[in-house]
Amino acid sequence: MVYDVFISPFVENVLQIWYHYFPVKLSRKHSYILNKHHYYTQLSDSNKKRFNYRLLTFMKSRNFIKKDARVSDDMKVLISAAAVQLTLGLDKYKLKSFRRIIIYEDSFDSSTPDRKHIGEVKKRRGEIALSWKHFLEGYAIVDDGKNVGLHELAHALEHQTFIDGMDEVFHDYYPDWKKLAYHKMLLIRRRRNKFLRNYGGTNLNEMFAVCIESFFERPHDFAESLPLLYEVLTCMIKQDPRNPQDPIIYVEPKIDPRYH
Repeated sequence: MVYDVFISPFVENVLQIWYHYFPVKLSRKHSYILNKHHYYTQLSDSNKKRFNYRLLTFMKSRNFIKKDARVSDDMKVLISAAAVQLTLGLDKYKLKSFRRIIIYEDSFDSSTPDRKHIGEVKKRRGEIALSWKHFLEGYAIVDDGKNVGLHELAHALEHQTFIDGMDEVFHDYYPDWKKLAYHKMLLIRRRRNKFLRNYGGTNLNEMFAVCIESFFERPHDFAESLPLLYEVLTCMIKQDPRNPQDPIIYVEPKIDPRYH
């Protein structure tokens, strides 16, 4: 507990400063694969250094399992890149509760009878399951607000936050997001939705994941259509994707009035 709260963040900050001046070097193959990732290719050189360090950290701490075939380097790099994209602005970003990434070639059977999934987060098992076909489709079109990789990783991030208070600022702004999102969810259910996928009306967990998809893929439209919801998300994620070269923003934790 002491390590996670005090020592681990200090060590992480020292490492990130070190790798800013002495950046990790990706292999030629990994660099080639990563240059297929639209979000990464737009980052400034400084942010790419941060991204590279976190990519290797995430990738080395996961067990990638491909059903009925070998896990490719493309799978490891691009799925890890999606996780880093989502969490690049956060201080705590490792999604430690989810160590296993299960990859299927296409849609797969789920616990729901007669229903196929293209992505699933299994919280008790610490697993994130993805259809590789649909994962690639999510990044093939970068501005349609549909990205199963970001969607499932958003579920993992939300769950992780309430296990160990993953990021203080995310946790601080979540109640604000929840109030706004609940209102939007009701509008979707009443068929008064002009933005976001209708699947967001299922529940607040799906609303968060749907918001994240459009947050990264349609940030200008999102900010114009739902400015308050977009602004709160920028605070939670500590990014503003409208600035693709330098999306990271600094957000102060909220001050607890009980101590003032």
